[in-house]
Amino acid sequence: MKKITNDHRTRVTKSLIIKAFASLIKEKPLHSITIIELCKQAEINRGTFYTHYTDIYDLLHQIEAEMTENFVKVIDPLLHIESLPLRPGETTAQIIKYIKENPDLCTITLGEYSDRVFTLELINYAKEEFITSYSSRFENMPPKKVAQFCTFVCSGCIGLLQEWYTEGMTSSLEDIAETAEEIILMGVDFFK
Repeated sequence: MKKITNDHRTRVTKSLIIKAFASLIKEKPLHSITIIELCKQAEINRGTFYTHYTDIYDLLHQIEAEMTENFVKVIDPLLHIESLPLRPGETTAQIIKYIKENPDLCTITLGEYSDRVFTLELINYAKEEFITSYSSRFENMPPKKVAQFCTFVCSGCIGLLQEWYTEGMTSSLEDIAETAEEIILMGVDFFK
């Protein structure tokens, strides 16, 4: 694969490819998507596709890597502020904002034919971060209970986001974040 500069044309081309990929993955699983149909949908030639990606799986992995990087950027600062009160709604709101601003990426990761392994990796990453953050906030709780709570919260938030996505992302960011925060804070009573 050739080295690509990050100029405007490259960004536009990659955006067209991602949009076409998202459209196709709404309809069928990854293994059924061909580069020919993706290129036709994106209105690019195959050579252009191969300039940026080696195959469909490379495209998916690059999209997932970008999402992981952005996911980390969103949640890390919010979880590592020990002095502030627990504000899970703020974390959820930032994640939802990112999803709403990147609907094609979310189709690829939250849709019916999404990569479930990747979703589990995101859940596990978030769970480990939450365990670290919550363990320092609730030092008297056994680590196993903190881990169980964090597993429950992370899986529940992913489920809430998938439902929101499936319903067409019609609820406001504030409503979803508020709902998540209420549920999480009610669950914090588990630690008392």
